[in-house]
Amino acid sequence: MNKYFSPASANNILSLFHSKGVDSRIGPLKLVDGSQGKLLQALSRKIARTRRGCDRVLFTTGLGLSDSREIPLRLPAIMVPALHAMERQQYLALCKPSKYLVYQATDFIADANGIDHSVAIDTSKRMEDFLRQYVELIHPNIAENVEFRFERDRNEDSTRAIEELVDEISGEITHEIHQRLLFNESSHSNRNGQALRYAAANVLYNGAEPDRYPFKDCCTDIDVIIPIGGKAEKPFFTLTTAVAKKRGVDVVPMITQIGAKPTYYSASDGNATRRDFAALEADGASIELLRSFNTPMQ
Repeated sequence: MNKYFSPASANNILSLFHSKGVDSRIGPLKLVDGSQGKLLQALSRKIARTRRGCDRVLFTTGLGLSDSREIPLRLPAIMVPALHAMERQQYLALCKPSKYLVYQATDFIADANGIDHSVAIDTSKRMEDFLRQYVELIHPNIAENVEFRFERDRNEDSTRAIEELVDEISGEITHEIHQRLLFNESSHSNRNGQALRYAAANVLYNGAEPDRYPFKDCCTDIDVIIPIGGKAEKPFFTLTTAVAKKRGVDVVPMITQIGAKPTYYSASDGNATRRDFAALEADGASIELLRSFNTPMQ
C-alpha cells in the first residue's frame, strides 16, 4: 500500500502540487492567484490519466542575499515543500519527478542591495555548497533532478530585460503592492530607489518573460513553471502572474508558510525561525545534522 495515498487519482495528484497530505510542518502551498487552480486541476487529471507529465513541471526557488557572511542553518527549509512533492511523485512512479531549479541572481542582488561584491560572491558560494550537501544527503533519490544556478557574473541580457520590464510593471503596481515593495527595500537593502528594479528582476527570474528567461535552457519540454516562496514573495508573485498572463505563459506562483522571514537571513529564535527548523526536522534534518555539514554557518 502506498504510504502517501492510493490510488493516484487526479485529486491526490493535485495534492502533490499543493503539498497537502504531508506533515503540517511542511505544507500546504497556496496559490497566489486562485484562478490558476483550474490549470493545476487540468494538469492533475492529465497525469492521473496518462501516468506522465510530472517531469514537464519545473519548480523554482529564488534565493536572495544578505550582507552578512553567516549562512543560517535554516537556509534549506524553503526548499522542503518542492523536494517532498518530488519524492512523492517518484514514489508513485508518475514518470520522472518534476525538475527543481534553485537559483540566485547573485551579481544583480549585490548591485541592487548595495552589498560588497566580494562578500556576495563568498557568501553565495557557501550557500550553494550547503544546499547541495543538504539535497545529496537528505534527498539522494531525486538529487539529479535538482539544479543549482547561481549567477555570480554580470548577465548583460538580464540587465537589459530588467530595465525594460520596469516600465511595464509600473502599470501593474497597486498602491498596496508599491508600499510593500518599499517596505521590503527599507528592510533588506542598503540602497534606495531600487524597489521597481528589484520587482522587475523577480518577474524576469520567475519565468514570466519566456523569450528572455535567464534559465530557458532548463525549460526544454516544460509546460508549467511553479515558483515557490515565502510570504515576502507575494508582491513579486502577484506582478509575475500579471505579466505571465499577458504573455500567455503558464507560471503558477505558490506561497509556503516556511520562510516567513527569508531563510537566507539570520533570525532570532522567534515563531518564524522555529517553524523553519520544524520543517527541516520533518524532512529528516536535525539541527545537529545540519551543523555537521562541511560549511561554516551560524
